[in-house]
Amino acid sequence: MYTGNRLYSAWVWAVVLGAPLAVRGGEAGELPPQFTLGRYVPDDCWMFMQFAANTETVWIEEQRGRVWKALEESGIARDIVGLVFSLLSEADRAEAQVTLDKVTELIRGVSWNELACQEFAFAERLGAGFGGYEYMALLRGKPGTAERNAAGLAAIMEEIATRAKVFRVVKDKLHGCDRCCLQLAPREQRTEIELALSVLRKDDTIAIVFGERAAEQVAGLLYGKTEPRTMAASPRFRKAISEVKAPEDAVMLFDMKMLLGQFPKVVEAAERGLAPDTPSPRREAKRGAFESAVELADFVDYAVHSVETVGHRQFTHGVVRLQAGKEKTPVARALFARQPFSRFDQYIPAEATGFSLEGFVDLEGAYKIVTDFVREKVPDGAAAIDRWNEWLKTNVGLDPERDLFSWWGGEMISVSLPATVITPARREDSVLMIRVKDSALATAKLSAAITFVEGIFKGQQPGLVVQPAAVKAEGFREITHPLAAMWVRPVIGVAGEWLIVGTSADAINKCLAVAAKEAPSIRENDRFRKEGLVPDGPVVSASFTDTSRFGEELAEGVAMIGMIGGMIPMFAAGNLGEGEEAAQAKKVIGVIQKATTIISKLGPVLQKIDYYSSEASMATFDGTVLRDTSVVTYKDPAAVEKIRTAKSEPQGR
Repeated sequence: MYTGNRLYSAWVWAVVLGAPLAVRGGEAGELPPQFTLGRYVPDDCWMFMQFAANTETVWIEEQRGRVWKALEESGIARDIVGLVFSLLSEADRAEAQVTLDKVTELIRGVSWNELACQEFAFAERLGAGFGGYEYMALLRGKPGTAERNAAGLAAIMEEIATRAKVFRVVKDKLHGCDRCCLQLAPREQRTEIELALSVLRKDDTIAIVFGERAAEQVAGLLYGKTEPRTMAASPRFRKAISEVKAPEDAVMLFDMKMLLGQFPKVVEAAERGLAPDTPSPRREAKRGAFESAVELADFVDYAVHSVETVGHRQFTHGVVRLQAGKEKTPVARALFARQPFSRFDQYIPAEATGFSLEGFVDLEGAYKIVTDFVREKVPDGAAAIDRWNEWLKTNVGLDPERDLFSWWGGEMISVSLPATVITPARREDSVLMIRVKDSALATAKLSAAITFVEGIFKGQQPGLVVQPAAVKAEGFREITHPLAAMWVRPVIGVAGEWLIVGTSADAINKCLAVAAKEAPSIRENDRFRKEGLVPDGPVVSASFTDTSRFGEELAEGVAMIGMIGGMIPMFAAGNLGEGEEAAQAKKVIGVIQKATTIISKLGPVLQKIDYYSSEASMATFDGTVLRDTSVVTYKDPAAVEKIRTAKSEPQGR
């Protein structure tokens, strides 16, 4: 089953990935035949994700399994248990051991790797469930294992009810479907709270459902009821998936219009249950503020994306569609109406190991939206904004409009390059560029900021060192401090429409040379042409990241943690003294040292994450629709096996 690393992000404009319109593997708006579980999910879910097994992902899944096996064999789990047990009294250890044995027995009662190895679907909707949400997870696993796995899940629920007396387990039938349901015990029932976690099974399909109404509907669909309409048959869902390539591995829909349309009703129902007394003017004001906030956010229609595997590359394609007529609403403009990059490679040297172009957000627009909303819609909001502005002026000396919004454009470019001089503190150089509205004003503001920082260090020994930088553009300065010079010597200045910060003058010069057409761009990089996504026109975002050392870099970070943990006792030895407090401190230090020793065991495990090569993405926005494509490229399987074999062979003397 696909278990990729791009599932869900915090906000739709950064979440969803898009692609050119194309359909393959079935008629437009229909899922390929390997996606079956959507027929058991009601169509009023605002979020729906579905994953299906794909023979092209077998090698990728094997690599993840290899890492998981290494983690199991490392003994880290056993060491963590030993560390926790060492902090308990003898009596508590005995009780904890009984609990651990029971938990282990229950976990082993479910074949987790077979539970959803063929197909998995997850859906969420607003409803009568605890907290106002209902969740549905459907799993299709290895044939013949569902009955045993459903029994294992039921055993876990029964153990929860045994240990937590506020719960009970009820076994009954829904539409002919056997159900095991974890509920609040009768004495804990409240009219405004519904808690029902159900496990249902039909043939090789298991459903885990939170919410009584959701359980009834899923059970009915499993056993042939035609109502309610399902996600698989939903015209809205079919319209959405027709905008992206037909999935091979996964498909995901976020129906933001449905979510925000339902939300006020759920809040109203919750208020009736939790606060049924006569509404007060203040409560009405809060309700009005909430409704206004929902109205501001209600501009996205839906976001949809699909995943396919081609060879040893996984592509994600998606669309974020704005609601018709709401493309120019304040929040939509702040998030989406960003100046595109007409030439994505204008500042990216051919030797770059990675880059990112990002529209970010319109800070001025976003700030105005927030302050206007608070001033106009929130009780006592006008006074709160006045106090905030006064605090900024008095304590920070900042006027956002004068000192930031007047020159900040916001679009960003970041570039990673091999370091000119590799040191233990730095393996690569980097450059960050921020678009400005007025380069002269940006230069003046930057000079004022540097002068302000210099003033903070004035009279100190050693002090801040600010000097001209060897950048082939006027006004750049290198800023450092003698105590930090080994690690960081940032260079900063303004060139053209960009505020530029780099780790070295040489790195900035390389970027400026590309813009001046004195050096080749990333387009001439063979690896980027092979593994990246090359835009053929303006884009609102694009990126390329070298992930070939991903596991090694993680292992290096873990090694650093282990080294620091080993040094703690040495630094603390002469400063603890004697007495009860010192004894407690020594105990804490001992625990930290043991914990870092355990963490250091992750190093060899993380080094087995040696199968990634790169990640890339690009996105366009036409004023109504954001389309994005991303790709994760894995190393060639044959090359990976060859390297591993070479590493495992005994080295000659």
